Amino acid sequence: LGTVFRNVGRLLEFGALMGAVLLGASPSTAAIAFLAGSVAGFGVSWVVLRRAVPWSTFRPERPHLQTFRELLAPGTAYMAFPIGNALSNQGLTIVIGSTLGAAAVVVFSTTRTVTRATQPLPSAIVSASSPELSRSVGGGHLAEARMILRRSVEVSLVIGMSILLGLTVFGVAIIRWWTHGLV
Repeated sequence: LGTVFRNVGRLLEFGALMGAVLLGASPSTAAIAFLAGSVAGFGVSWVVLRRAVPWSTFRPERPHLQTFRELLAPGTAYMAFPIGNALSNQGLTIVIGSTLGAAAVVVFSTTRTVTRATQPLPSAIVSASSPELSRSVGGGHLAEARMILRRSVEVSLVIGMSILLGLTVFGVAIIRWWTHGLV
Protein backbone atom coordinates (compact mmCIF):
# COMPACT_ATOMS: atom_id res chain seq x y z
CA LEU A 1 0.00 0.00 0.00
CA GLY A 2 2.85 2.36 0.84
CA THR A 3 4.54 1.60 -2.47
CA VAL A 4 1.33 2.27 -4.38
CA PHE A 5 0.86 5.62 -2.68
CA ARG A 6 4.51 6.59 -3.19
CA ASN A 7 4.02 5.96 -6.90
CA VAL A 8 0.75 7.91 -6.85
CA GLY A 9 2.69 10.74 -5.21
CA ARG A 10 5.28 10.64 -7.99
CA LEU A 11 2.46 10.75 -10.53
CA LEU A 12 1.02 13.83 -8.80
CA GLU A 13 4.47 15.48 -8.78
CA PHE A 14 5.00 14.75 -12.47
CA GLY A 15 1.46 15.78 -13.41
CA ALA A 16 1.75 19.09 -11.58
CA LEU A 17 5.14 19.79 -13.14
CA MET A 18 4.01 18.89 -16.66
CA GLY A 19 0.79 20.86 -16.26
CA ALA A 20 2.77 23.94 -15.26
CA VAL A 21 5.24 23.51 -18.13
CA LEU A 22 2.47 22.96 -20.69
CA LEU A 23 0.74 26.12 -19.47
CA GLY A 24 3.97 28.05 -20.05
CA ALA A 25 4.95 28.56 -16.41
CA SER A 26 8.37 29.89 -15.44
CA PRO A 27 10.92 27.46 -13.97
CA SER A 28 10.24 28.74 -10.44
CA THR A 29 6.47 28.32 -10.88
CA ALA A 30 7.01 24.83 -12.29
CA ALA A 31 9.17 23.99 -9.25
CA ILE A 32 6.43 25.24 -6.92
CA ALA A 33 3.87 23.13 -8.80
CA PHE A 34 6.15 20.10 -8.40
CA LEU A 35 6.45 20.81 -4.66
CA ALA A 36 2.67 21.18 -4.40
CA GLY A 37 2.21 17.81 -6.12
CA SER A 38 4.73 16.27 -3.74
CA VAL A 39 3.02 17.72 -0.66
CA ALA A 40 -0.38 16.54 -1.94
CA GLY A 41 0.96 13.03 -2.58
CA PHE A 42 2.53 12.88 0.88
CA GLY A 43 -0.64 14.18 2.53
CA VAL A 44 -2.88 11.65 0.81
CA SER A 45 -0.54 8.75 1.56
CA TRP A 46 -0.17 9.82 5.20
CA VAL A 47 -3.95 9.97 5.73
CA VAL A 48 -4.59 6.63 4.00
CA LEU A 49 -1.71 4.80 5.67
CA ARG A 50 -2.61 6.12 9.13
CA ARG A 51 -6.08 4.61 8.71
CA ALA A 52 -4.98 1.38 7.00
CA VAL A 53 -1.98 0.66 9.24
CA PRO A 54 -2.60 2.46 12.54
CA TRP A 55 0.14 0.58 14.41
CA SER A 56 2.84 1.94 12.09
CA THR A 57 3.79 5.32 13.48
CA PHE A 58 6.89 7.45 13.56
CA ARG A 59 8.12 7.81 17.12
CA PRO A 60 11.64 9.21 17.40
CA GLU A 61 13.69 7.63 20.15
CA ARG A 62 17.15 8.15 21.52
CA PRO A 63 19.71 6.68 19.15
CA HIS A 64 21.43 3.53 20.34
CA LEU A 65 25.15 3.24 19.61
CA GLN A 66 24.94 -0.56 19.37
CA THR A 67 22.17 -0.33 16.75
CA PHE A 68 24.25 2.19 14.82
CA ARG A 69 27.25 -0.16 14.86
CA GLU A 70 25.13 -3.08 13.69
CA LEU A 71 23.63 -1.09 10.82
CA LEU A 72 26.78 0.73 9.67
CA ALA A 73 28.19 -2.02 7.43
CA PRO A 74 24.92 -3.03 5.73
CA GLY A 75 23.89 0.63 5.42
CA THR A 76 27.19 1.50 3.77
CA ALA A 77 26.83 -1.46 1.41
CA TYR A 78 23.29 -0.39 0.57
CA MET A 79 24.46 3.15 -0.23
CA ALA A 80 27.12 1.76 -2.56
CA PHE A 81 24.41 1.18 -5.17
CA PRO A 82 23.27 4.81 -5.57
CA ILE A 83 26.86 6.05 -5.28
CA GLY A 84 27.96 3.61 -8.00
CA ASN A 85 24.99 4.65 -10.10
CA ALA A 86 25.90 8.34 -9.77
CA LEU A 87 29.53 7.63 -10.66
CA SER A 88 28.41 5.53 -13.61
CA ASN A 89 26.08 8.24 -14.92
CA GLN A 90 28.24 11.31 -14.42
CA GLY A 91 31.59 9.55 -14.73
CA LEU A 92 30.81 8.36 -18.25
CA THR A 93 29.63 11.82 -19.25
CA ILE A 94 32.85 13.38 -17.97
CA VAL A 95 35.04 10.78 -19.71
CA ILE A 96 33.15 11.15 -23.01
CA GLY A 97 33.28 14.94 -22.80
CA SER A 98 36.99 15.06 -22.07
CA THR A 99 37.96 12.49 -24.71
CA LEU A 100 35.42 12.95 -27.53
CA GLY A 101 34.14 16.49 -27.01
CA ALA A 102 30.87 18.27 -26.31
CA ALA A 103 29.04 16.97 -29.40
CA ALA A 104 29.59 13.38 -28.29
CA VAL A 105 28.21 14.23 -24.82
CA VAL A 106 25.02 15.55 -26.42
CA VAL A 107 24.53 12.37 -28.48
CA PHE A 108 25.41 10.11 -25.53
CA SER A 109 23.23 11.97 -23.01
CA THR A 110 20.24 12.11 -25.37
CA THR A 111 20.47 8.40 -26.17
CA ARG A 112 20.95 7.51 -22.51
CA THR A 113 17.93 9.62 -21.51
CA VAL A 114 15.69 7.88 -24.05
CA THR A 115 16.81 4.43 -22.93
CA ARG A 116 16.57 5.29 -19.23
CA ALA A 117 13.12 6.84 -19.57
CA THR A 118 11.83 3.28 -19.75
CA GLN A 119 13.55 2.23 -16.51
CA PRO A 120 10.63 3.03 -14.17
CA LEU A 121 8.48 0.25 -15.69
CA PRO A 122 10.63 -2.71 -14.58
CA SER A 123 11.55 -0.81 -11.40
CA ALA A 124 7.86 -0.57 -10.49
CA ILE A 125 7.69 -4.38 -10.55
CA VAL A 126 10.62 -4.62 -8.15
CA SER A 127 9.21 -1.89 -5.94
CA ALA A 128 5.78 -3.53 -5.78
CA SER A 129 7.04 -7.06 -5.15
CA SER A 130 9.82 -6.29 -2.64
CA PRO A 131 7.56 -5.96 0.44
CA GLU A 132 5.82 -9.27 -0.30
CA LEU A 133 9.12 -10.97 -1.04
CA SER A 134 10.57 -9.69 2.24
CA ARG A 135 7.48 -10.82 4.15
CA SER A 136 7.69 -14.29 2.61
CA VAL A 137 11.39 -14.73 3.32
CA GLY A 138 11.06 -13.28 6.82
CA GLY A 139 8.15 -15.61 7.56
CA GLY A 140 10.07 -18.64 6.33
CA HIS A 141 7.74 -19.18 3.35
CA LEU A 142 10.52 -19.87 0.86
CA ALA A 143 8.31 -21.55 -1.76
CA GLU A 144 6.12 -18.46 -1.84
CA ALA A 145 9.23 -16.25 -2.00
CA ARG A 146 10.56 -18.25 -4.96
CA MET A 147 7.23 -17.89 -6.75
CA ILE A 148 7.14 -14.10 -6.15
CA LEU A 149 10.73 -13.76 -7.32
CA ARG A 150 10.12 -15.93 -10.39
CA ARG A 151 7.01 -13.96 -11.41
CA SER A 152 8.75 -10.63 -10.84
CA VAL A 153 11.67 -11.68 -13.03
CA GLU A 154 9.33 -13.03 -15.72
CA VAL A 155 7.25 -9.83 -15.84
CA SER A 156 10.38 -7.62 -15.76
CA LEU A 157 11.92 -9.69 -18.56
CA VAL A 158 8.81 -9.38 -20.74
CA ILE A 159 8.67 -5.62 -20.12
CA GLY A 160 12.40 -5.22 -20.72
CA MET A 161 12.38 -7.22 -23.94
CA SER A 162 9.34 -5.28 -25.18
CA ILE A 163 11.13 -2.01 -24.46
CA LEU A 164 14.26 -3.29 -26.19
CA LEU A 165 12.27 -4.26 -29.26
CA GLY A 166 10.40 -0.94 -29.27
CA LEU A 167 13.60 1.11 -28.99
CA THR A 168 15.29 -1.01 -31.66
CA VAL A 169 12.47 -0.26 -34.07
CA PHE A 170 11.52 3.30 -33.03
CA GLY A 171 14.54 4.61 -31.06
CA VAL A 172 16.09 6.70 -33.83
CA ALA A 173 12.69 8.14 -34.77
CA ILE A 174 11.98 9.01 -31.12
CA ILE A 175 15.31 10.83 -30.80
CA ARG A 176 14.75 12.71 -34.07
CA TRP A 177 11.21 13.71 -32.99
CA TRP A 178 12.26 14.65 -29.47
CA THR A 179 15.24 16.77 -30.57
CA HIS A 180 13.55 18.15 -33.71
CA GLY A 181 16.23 16.40 -35.79
CA LEU A 182 19.10 18.26 -34.12
CA VAL A 183 20.70 15.17 -32.54
